[in-house]
Amino acid sequence: MSISMEEMIKMKEFFSKLSSPIKVNPIIEADSARDLTEEEEQIMHNYYRTIEDCKGFYVPPWPLDFKFINVGFCIYKLEPDRDDVVAAAEFAVDEYNNEKITHRACGHHSLTLEKVLRANKMFISGRVYYITLRATDKCVYEAEVFYDRTGSGGDEIPVLNSFGHAKYYNERD
Repeated sequence: MSISMEEMIKMKEFFSKLSSPIKVNPIIEADSARDLTEEEEQIMHNYYRTIEDCKGFYVPPWPLDFKFINVGFCIYKLEPDRDDVVAAAEFAVDEYNNEKITHRACGHHSLTLEKVLRANKMFISGRVYYITLRATDKCVYEAEVFYDRTGSGGDEIPVLNSFGHAKYYNERD
């Protein structure tokens, strides 16, 4: 069984209606346009399932020999030391610290960003960063930061969507 271009577009429309924020629907580039083999379909399914299962915090290496055009949401690996990634990570830690102080958590110690370990970015009416970081308490955390474009004058407003102990990080990744 192979998937045609029209079927891929229909899949994109179907996936866009689902509640999960991580749905990607690739098609192969026009210069090598052809239907996918059953084996390629399964490989791609497993690849995107891994991204979905890890909520965007882990993007495995692309498993096939061809590039693709994405007709859905696309998530990219980023270098952890990029300025925008570090800024998003620092924002996440600061927001986490502010929230903990506000809720007067017992024994809470403020965290400080030590190092960004891994970062991914997705475009979806703004930018979403999925950041895995190490704090000065030597624990590994995952933070999701969304930059919303609804600010005045076109400014992007950062919003911390989630922050917690890492669930999808392995030192070997």
